[in-house]
Amino acid sequence: MESRYESTLFEQIVTSITSVPTAAQQKDSFLLQALHASHQLLNNRQTIFNRTFTGFKTEVIYPVTFDLMTGNGACGSYARVLARILQTAGVQVRIAEMEVNGLAGGHIIIEANTSSGWVVLDPLYDLYFTTPHGTLASFREVQKNWSFYKRQTPAHYNPAYRYEGVRYTNWNKIPVLLPMVKKILQGVLGKQKTDQLSLRIYFLQPYHLAFYSLLCAYSLILLVIYYRRLRTKKLFSFIQYFHQKQVSVS
Repeated sequence: MESRYESTLFEQIVTSITSVPTAAQQKDSFLLQALHASHQLLNNRQTIFNRTFTGFKTEVIYPVTFDLMTGNGACGSYARVLARILQTAGVQVRIAEMEVNGLAGGHIIIEANTSSGWVVLDPLYDLYFTTPHGTLASFREVQKNWSFYKRQTPAHYNPAYRYEGVRYTNWNKIPVLLPMVKKILQGVLGKQKTDQLSLRIYFLQPYHLAFYSLLCAYSLILLVIYYRRLRTKKLFSFIQYFHQKQVSVS
């Protein structure tokens, strides 16, 4: 029920975005409309919801609807909401953790996959970058020519967010487990694809994930019970057969 409720909310947001007529059906217009919508939905919410929330739902499940309501995670909330909107519309996304002053994860943005490759979207500042050819820019393009692209940033933009570097997954967040997963994925996908893999996008629908995880666990328990009963039944049949043989011999 919670999963369906959350999905319906984002489906309605996507519908409202696509129903608004644009002056020109330019390439990637939906991406920009979604960017503007996510910024408008969360802008100034922290002035209302400006305290720390505690509880199982916010600390353990942490649904994107919580970000949508409060914007309590700053740039992370903006990024999660935009990512969920684009996911709902069928756009492939990844959450990018920007390196700021040599430290990873200083600012969170979104990259969306288009026909011309991955492009940068920063919902906190309602910001995207345009190349000299008029197309949306990728992280690498902005990184290589920051002196050009910084002129496209708004006046209130934090100058420390200058696209020094990026990571898509913090492989050290859970010691032992995540480094082991990374090594396995490198063997299967290769180093480059693993480095560009954003695990966070797979946790944007926690209710959906929890439902199917519990369903799998329940199915596994039923299989174990069935298997044990089957073994018990076979063992009982064998004992009964062996007993009958003994009786007939006697």
